[in-house]
Amino acid sequence: MAGTITQQEFFDEQKKLSDMMNQIKDLEADIARYNESQGVKRGQLTESEKTQIYHYYKTGNYTQTQLSQMFGVSQAAISGVLKKFG
Repeated sequence: MAGTITQQEFFDEQKKLSDMMNQIKDLEADIARYNESQGVKRGQLTESEKTQIYHYYKTGNYTQTQLSQMFGVSQAAISGVLKKFG
């Protein structure tokens, strides 16, 4: 039957997905550590950053929490940016 996969193939794909998600989490942590090491203190997002946040979120590849970590602001700040674009 076309489009069917074995149980082993399914588990292999699940493992690949899990590994990729862990890599993303590691990269997010690296970004946060780098920002902290550089003394980045966030307050206001620039207009350019707000536009980037909107576009990143609309790809469906990033959650508001992930974006908040990437840009060093609260999830509520990300939500506010998205509402202004919405």
